[in-house]
Amino acid sequence: MTTKPNASNCAVKILNSVPPTIWFIRKQMRRHRKGLSVPQFRALYFINDNPAVSLTALAEHLAASLPIASRMMAALELQKLIKRGGGKNDRRVMELAITAKGLSVLDSARRATLAQIDGKLAQLSDAQRISLGKSMDLLRKLFGPERNS
Repeated sequence: MTTKPNASNCAVKILNSVPPTIWFIRKQMRRHRKGLSVPQFRALYFINDNPAVSLTALAEHLAASLPIASRMMAALELQKLIKRGGGKNDRRVMELAITAKGLSVLDSARRATLAQIDGKLAQLSDAQRISLGKSMDLLRKLFGPERNS
């Protein structure tokens, strides 16, 4: 006799599975951050995901003060990982953008992390990988950015 899965049981499985998966991914990404501090690496990712982001928005994302965020951006700019410029509509507003070198750092960390994930997934059968892929598609559909607006 099989039990019909209910939403509560499924929710518990998600809560028990997603955090360790995220921790694994974060650990792998941090391992390949090319000498950047964790906050700098997080900032680089945020700037990449939010083109022309303001320093204020970045500081809020990092839970840092504006002066701390500004110093962090100065260090990233010195390494040529980001560029800072005045806003298009208001030159007093600083906009941040990732450079090709910054993108290379992120791409390198992403490729190394994907290789680690591939290694874990290789332990599964083809049917399990197909099932997992379908499950991930469902999660993205349910919880993706377009659904959280």
